[in-house]
Amino acid sequence: MSEAISVTTKPLDLDADGLPDEWELKYFEAEPSLATADPDGDGLTNLEEFNAGTDPMDFYNGVKPLLERSFEGGPGPNGELAIMVRKPDGSPWVGAPINFSVRSGGRRISTTPNGPDYVYRLEVRTDSNGLAQVYLEPIQP
Repeated sequence: MSEAISVTTKPLDLDADGLPDEWELKYFEAEPSLATADPDGDGLTNLEEFNAGTDPMDFYNGVKPLLERSFEGGPGPNGELAIMVRKPDGSPWVGAPINFSVRSGGRRISTTPNGPDYVYRLEVRTDSNGLAQVYLEPIQP
């Protein structure tokens, strides 16, 4: 009977950036990624996300935020829609992305009252208080 030996293999990392090629392909497909990049804006670099075992494309990293809708979920003054985003411990979640969309009703969304960026869908990041807000604007005939 022969003695068992242990073998450890190192994952392929052709660009030598510390990120295994298989991991980069999983999240970035054919696009090369930078170890220092932070595509989801959560403050963790791709290398930190890899080491932590988190998704570099998920700001929340699987943690469910607490959302508090202002104005009872409807538009407030000047057509404002606002959502407060908090971490599970209740603290504001600064820089958190929130998607607002208008499905019907003859309105579009803008980042400022009477703003120039009329769209039907808009991603907004929360401010230093954890507040994300947009404004509903009527579609011009």
